[in-house]
Amino acid sequence: MNPTNSNSHNALELTSEEPDPSKWDWADRGTPHVQFSKDEQLPFQDGDIIGHGVNGPVVQTVIKGVCVAVKRIYCRQGARSQDLQEIEIIRKLSHPHIIKLAGSFTRGQYLGILLYPVATCDLATFLEDIDFLQRLGKSVPLAAAVSPSEYEDRISRCATISRIDMEGFHVVDVIRAAKARLWESYSCITNAMLYLHQSSIRHKDLKPLNILLSRHGLWITDFGHSTDFSDFSNSATSGGERGTIKYCAPEVAAFERSGRSADVFSLGCIFFEMAGLSCFTLEEMKVLRSSMDGSFHRNLHHILPVFDTFGTTDLDYLPMSIIRQMLSTNPEDRPDLALICSMFHLVQAFSTIEPETFSRIHCLHHFPPPSNSIGAGEIVEELLITVGNTCNLQKLSFTTVGERTLKTSPVVMFVDCSNTDYIDVVIFLEHSSCSTGSFTVHHHIFAETWDLWGTFTQAVLLVLKPGYYWRSELASAVPWGAEGTFQSMLPLTWDLQIDKHYASKITRVPVSGGLFSEDNPWLR
Repeated sequence: MNPTNSNSHNALELTSEEPDPSKWDWADRGTPHVQFSKDEQLPFQDGDIIGHGVNGPVVQTVIKGVCVAVKRIYCRQGARSQDLQEIEIIRKLSHPHIIKLAGSFTRGQYLGILLYPVATCDLATFLEDIDFLQRLGKSVPLAAAVSPSEYEDRISRCATISRIDMEGFHVVDVIRAAKARLWESYSCITNAMLYLHQSSIRHKDLKPLNILLSRHGLWITDFGHSTDFSDFSNSATSGGERGTIKYCAPEVAAFERSGRSADVFSLGCIFFEMAGLSCFTLEEMKVLRSSMDGSFHRNLHHILPVFDTFGTTDLDYLPMSIIRQMLSTNPEDRPDLALICSMFHLVQAFSTIEPETFSRIHCLHHFPPPSNSIGAGEIVEELLITVGNTCNLQKLSFTTVGERTLKTSPVVMFVDCSNTDYIDVVIFLEHSSCSTGSFTVHHHIFAETWDLWGTFTQAVLLVLKPGYYWRSELASAVPWGAEGTFQSMLPLTWDLQIDKHYASKITRVPVSGGLFSEDNPWLR
């Protein structure tokens, strides 16, 4: 169900409680699926149109005090197994960020699906609203041409989804809150998709229209193209039905065999539009896809150069470095969703350095606080930490970036510590111009060599061994490793220099060790 720009953001106010499909007898027939005769009256009335599916409008209605969306599928020859596939897939799923099935029915040649919650709008509309408000602040002619009703609709919807009260807030505050909500959404969407893949489900039609938002949550919807591969040995399917061409992976567009990594590519396209709003308008991003059919996969030669120079702040390139990997042409080069989730957790650790870019995540479904936080034990040692880089100025070469010719040089990035016994690993997060995203060094010397050009802020994470934690306002506890154990991580940055033989930054941070407890001011 794909909400439009209507006033559907009031719908959630009608919801008294969430129905339990196993117990909720929505039609008083004793079963979640009901067959109505063609002339039989349905036990609800269609309300406002809140979106459009392939088979027509999606409407909201209220059944027994619960607000649900009604999606109808036209079945020329009656409901067949392929028509019932979406119902069966949603029925088997249970995740806080996936739409829920409230019931279903057949009536004449229509199959009806009852879904909840009813959202304020979809992600496509939310992105359009943010784009509109940002352009409004920069263009006097646009501001003069906008009707008061359109402005009110868009800013009210943005404020609602971003969980702020409009009273006393300026449009700049709404935009800031909306971007914070976008940042939170990366992990919500990624964790929902990870759950789908772990449940042997491929979505196969990921796009902003199929991601729903309200102030209360985010939900992936529309499983009409999805495949349940739980009865098969792997997730690959032969070329056949395609989802929305704009967001589909190259192998899907070519009708080749595709697997779960095709969903990763589609998700990378969505994330590119989300992250791109910090530097581009939606129209400018559309121009990047101006060749051929307007799809991402046909225009990667225009899109990839964006990663080389992306950024309006020191660190907002970090999500783009993940997205670049997701948009790899070769399916085998794309990270899986478990790794993507882990990478977003690592980037979140830099919220203490750049809080307006990586705001605090309020959704505890995918980023729960550790149940046994490391306690405030005694300080065992104060560590002297040096981060920086060396540059071999004798081996300068040149590379072309866009229309510019730039110097490149072998650069050694390093982290040194007065006592490495407490350090588990050091993670170097790469700039989005690189193709690998990050690299982890497991032992001293904590260093890596790259041929680099330009200047940017390098980001690293110092991860302590379990049982120790950093006594620093910058540090946070982040799930790490195969078991997702929370470990204390210290984010550090420095301005990487390629025109100096040596550049460094020194800091002192205490390390504590102790018992596990529930209250620890150093882990947030």
